[in-house]
Amino acid sequence: MKKLFILALSLGLFASTTFAQVKRESNPSQGTQSNSSKKSKKKEMMKELNLSREQEGKMKEFHKASKEKKEAINNDKSLTEEQKKAKLKALHKEKKEQMNVLLTPEQKEKMKEQKKKGKK
Repeated sequence: MKKLFILALSLGLFASTTFAQVKRESNPSQGTQSNSSKKSKKKEMMKELNLSREQEGKMKEFHKASKEKKEAINNDKSLTEEQKKAKLKALHKEKKEQMNVLLTPEQKEKMKEQKKKGKK
């Protein structure tokens, strides 16, 4: 009887720790919602800028290329965390410069206004 009780108690403890780990991993506040909200905000911004098809295509190319570069930087084991941060910062600056070249002056103004609204 004691063995059965100990077995049931240990299974219960094991199961509760397993469920706790699953809940921790599937926490929606750790990125899934923030990523989707960021994407929706970017899509709204792009719609309000009234980009031409050519601009949209180039933006997608820039985004894809920078995403690949970002993954390469993050996966590079030879870099320290500080070096990775510096390279990611440079990549962000490069992407911003490419966007500024692509946008018209009116679109740049709209983007600045939207960023100010987003910060408030």
